[in-house]
Amino acid sequence: MRISWLVLLVVLTWSTLLGRANAQQEVLDSLIKSALDNNPELLAAAHMRQSTAYAARGAGALPDPMLSIGAMNLPVNSFSVGETPMSGVSVGFTQKIPWPGKLSARTDLATAHYRESKATEQVVRNRIIRQVTDAYLDYSFWSQSRSIIEQYLELLKVTQDIADVRYATGDAPAQDVLRVSSLLSRTEVRLLKADQNRYSSLMRLRRAVGDTTISLELPVHLAEDRQADSLTGSVEGNPFLASAASVVDQAETRRRLARREFLPDLMLGVDYRFRQNVLGDPVRGTDFVTFKIGVNLPLWFFAKQKHQVRSANQLVLASRQRERSIRDMLTTRYNDAASSLSTILESIDKYDSSLVPEAQAAVEAAEVAYEVGEVDFDALLTAQSDAFEIRLERLDLLRQYHQTLADLNELTGNSNER
Repeated sequence: MRISWLVLLVVLTWSTLLGRANAQQEVLDSLIKSALDNNPELLAAAHMRQSTAYAARGAGALPDPMLSIGAMNLPVNSFSVGETPMSGVSVGFTQKIPWPGKLSARTDLATAHYRESKATEQVVRNRIIRQVTDAYLDYSFWSQSRSIIEQYLELLKVTQDIADVRYATGDAPAQDVLRVSSLLSRTEVRLLKADQNRYSSLMRLRRAVGDTTISLELPVHLAEDRQADSLTGSVEGNPFLASAASVVDQAETRRRLARREFLPDLMLGVDYRFRQNVLGDPVRGTDFVTFKIGVNLPLWFFAKQKHQVRSANQLVLASRQRERSIRDMLTTRYNDAASSLSTILESIDKYDSSLVPEAQAAVEAAEVAYEVGEVDFDALLTAQSDAFEIRLERLDLLRQYHQTLADLNELTGNSNER
């Protein structure tokens, strides 16, 4: 009995990874958009960015002035403002003028804080995109793996029927029947595991998107298109690195501000005293006005400002080392991912150029040889099993390619949104 149609089934399934790539890419884009719209961590980061933006606008404003009112030189026996020429009601206005450079430093500090919060928001955004993409690729892989396993199961069932017929006619030993039965049971267990992994990846996708209504009927996507130029890029655009650079700017601005604390601030004030005309008043109740100018004296610099500068110096050193550590970490991850992507691309090409056609040829040759009695039943099963494993291996390489590419996009500060 010939089983060439089974071989045809194996051959045809090599090209079933997906025929509607654009439509299914839209599914992934829709999932990403939903996640970005609903993720509470990203919403919190956006509110923080807006908060720091407002804070930066007012950071360079002058300190609030002081308005005062008081009764001056009142006799303690009457508390009257009309008994002596010196008594009166005084209204004062005082404004503190920081030393030049302090307000601009505070503005620079708040602006650097805003840049940090903006970069942090982008870090969260890119991480969410990466999480959704990874979960969706895993879900796609296990969904398509399940399809491949089911096709292999159908092949094994037909092969089992052939073994039963040949055993019944005395052309095959009972060992052949037991061998294919065992392989069939193991493949059924493998299908159960694939179903579990598919469901687990769906749960991760639901959590990443924030939507518990995503069903197992979600279209899958593992695109076949691959780009060799995807290896180019730089971590300098990574928002995590931009956030670290903003922290360095903040530290340097704090040090500049701490050094200016050695310099005094100017105080300007004016008091207006309302008076009454009383007996003996040489100016007959004319109101008085007083102008004041003063400075604060940073006399205790050895106990305060000196240590503030030392603290700021250490903060600058710490922030620079942190930025260097982050850059080294990102560069290492990028180089590793780029190397992995190159290896994956070469591996896929190897599967397409040799492993896949060789596995197909091996199945065809084993089938013909088995029918004429040149090879045993075990050799046929081995050829079929090898072809099945190669299909899964290539599909897994395709998943690794897209996940590694998503990793590179995150490292370079890009996103998978279209």
